[in-house]
Amino acid sequence: MRNLFDLWNKIKTSFNLDRWDGWWAGLRLSPGWVSGPAVTVGLLVLILAGYYGVDAHSGYGLLVDLVIPAALAALAYLLALALGSWLLRMLLRLPLILWAAVIAGVVIGLQVWGDRTWLHWLFNLGLVLGAVLVGIGVPGILREWGSAPLRKQIMLGLFTAIGVGILAVEGYYIFSPGSEAAKLPVEIKLGKPQISGPDPSLPGAYPVGYLTYGSGTDRQREEFAADVDLVTETVDASPYVTYSDWNGRLRKFFFGFDESAFPLNGRVWYPQGMGPFPLVLIVHGNHNLADFSDPGYAYLGELLASRGFIVVSVDQNFLNGGIPGKSSGENDARAWMLLEHLAVWEGWHLDPESPFYQQVDLEKIALIGHSRGGEAAALAATFNQLSRYPNNAHIRWEYDYGIKAVVAIAPVDQQWLPADHPNPLVDTSYLVLQGSHDADLYYFDGIGQYQRTSFADSESGAFKSAVYLYRANHSQFNTTWGAQDYPGVRGVFLNRRALLTSEEQQQAAKVLISGFLESVLHDQMIYREMYEDYRAAGNWLPQTGYITRYEDYGVKLVADFEDDLDPVTLSYPGARAVAAGLSTWSERAPRFRSGNRQDNHAAYLGWRSLEGYYAIELPPSFDWPLSPKSKLVFLVADGRSGDEVDHGLDFSVVLTDLHGERAVIRLSQILPLQTQFPAEISRIALWNEEYYENESEPVFQGYRIPLQDFLEENPSLSLTGIKQIRFVFDDPVDGKIYLDEIGFDLD
Repeated sequence: MRNLFDLWNKIKTSFNLDRWDGWWAGLRLSPGWVSGPAVTVGLLVLILAGYYGVDAHSGYGLLVDLVIPAALAALAYLLALALGSWLLRMLLRLPLILWAAVIAGVVIGLQVWGDRTWLHWLFNLGLVLGAVLVGIGVPGILREWGSAPLRKQIMLGLFTAIGVGILAVEGYYIFSPGSEAAKLPVEIKLGKPQISGPDPSLPGAYPVGYLTYGSGTDRQREEFAADVDLVTETVDASPYVTYSDWNGRLRKFFFGFDESAFPLNGRVWYPQGMGPFPLVLIVHGNHNLADFSDPGYAYLGELLASRGFIVVSVDQNFLNGGIPGKSSGENDARAWMLLEHLAVWEGWHLDPESPFYQQVDLEKIALIGHSRGGEAAALAATFNQLSRYPNNAHIRWEYDYGIKAVVAIAPVDQQWLPADHPNPLVDTSYLVLQGSHDADLYYFDGIGQYQRTSFADSESGAFKSAVYLYRANHSQFNTTWGAQDYPGVRGVFLNRRALLTSEEQQQAAKVLISGFLESVLHDQMIYREMYEDYRAAGNWLPQTGYITRYEDYGVKLVADFEDDLDPVTLSYPGARAVAAGLSTWSERAPRFRSGNRQDNHAAYLGWRSLEGYYAIELPPSFDWPLSPKSKLVFLVADGRSGDEVDHGLDFSVVLTDLHGERAVIRLSQILPLQTQFPAEISRIALWNEEYYENESEPVFQGYRIPLQDFLEENPSLSLTGIKQIRFVFDDPVDGKIYLDEIGFDLD
């Protein structure tokens, strides 16, 4: 320890710091007394450098991750020390009142002002400022308080008080555990599973094998180099992705290859038994390119393989960010590479020398993607149906694999546009999962792709579902990404106490994804029930809030509110909307929590403790073949934001026929309507406002009421002469809702 102090004193002498540092002059350290702003701030800088080093994941080991930031921090610190000492001498010449104004201005600026790009850096600077003030004030008080003039005593006291205050406030946020998630006004009742089949999150009957495939020369990954089981050829991705000069050079230095020779690397979990088996590719999203993401879906790979699927976690870490410089929007490259992986699997399926000879069902393929990978999976399903690359028609494609399903986990949407169009998805089953406490994709971006998924082939059997999970975040769907959706200081201040545990969140993923693939690829139709009503899965799912919707080919709409600007006219020719007793009636696009409009329009209805209604009057020409097995379908979202809500909403749904016969069903008889899911994502209130805009957003719950239920309520109701669909707001409470996609499922 004494040698360390001697070294510091030699540095002071070498840099002549005693001449520069005002009140620091003559300060010499001893083993018994460590003080002074230089040491205080220096230790803080080293701690911050160590924190960022541990979080760096350079790929060259923890020692390099720690040494390089520490060296850079030390250099920056010495330069700042000289500049800061000079600035301090200048500031000490100011009158006391100006000194107080300067300090107060800096403090207010660091703690209150800022934009979403710089808030976390301002927080770092706040820590340094607090340490500087304490480092100046406390040693001065200890050494000079008795002999110092009144002006200096006031300044030392002011420095100490403000510094302690800053550190106390920031320390509170650093060490506070955060707040519990808000209790939802609508009680969550999952009960026992309603489905007659086994829990899809439990392992199946197949023993699971594991292997890897890749280039065999990967510089960073032994499992794709010397330890690889199957060697694959590289592919030229240069038509789909480009990098700036420095970005490309650094990537090649790290990985050993550029975009002209991307490897096809994958981790494979496979059932040991007689095939052929459906094939499932899983692809990660954007993350630090050296903190490899592909191992993070082993929990899905092992589960699904035991249930009779060949599962591949695809390595696309070389497409990720984390290196200075610019790259093109690369989601098309992510999508194209998935199809290149399928080409490899087709070759193995046809090759008698391959361990997967005649083992792959190429007509039953699913693509699963997380974050940017979620958009890439949907793009790949579209590319699979095209003969040419839409953004460069000179590039021909010949894929046409049997992609039947896409699962998107917290996906982005429209980061890459094929031919400047939002991506359509036709006759492909689609499942999208989104968490209410996602700090990265903090609004339900993936609902756009859900809405653009359509069904033209009555024989396809395809369906789509969206599931919004209360208290789920972005990263915990991947076991290697940890609980923080952001690295660095911003990630430290995320409110992790409100989150589901990683085990709970992954359990939800296992139930919902496994059940979806069982339904689509194994034709286990019983599992569809959980997407029509999540309560059918019962306590297979973790105890949290869910908002879900479902649609298949049989759904036909009389009102989707996309037809024109007139709130009276509707999608079905001759149908009209009527209303009475409403405080609000309009058609509008709901807003995401970011404040942006959704690419969707709905009826926006409000009432104030009076009985009002909104109704659709069908014309005499309405002749859809309704039967007791048909379902009345519609979407509802609570239109009230979190600060307005202390109770759930309920109302009546009424069908009336041409003879005046009426049948009434309470909404709560079918499924209680959840309020918006409030989310305090950050522990710092200002950061919630700056980064995440609003506390919640409206998310549509789908309702599918069998017409048999209406007939049981009134057997005289004529299904061949339905004249009106009415929504009666008859609870004595104020309310606001969005109402959308009203029609019938004729299946």
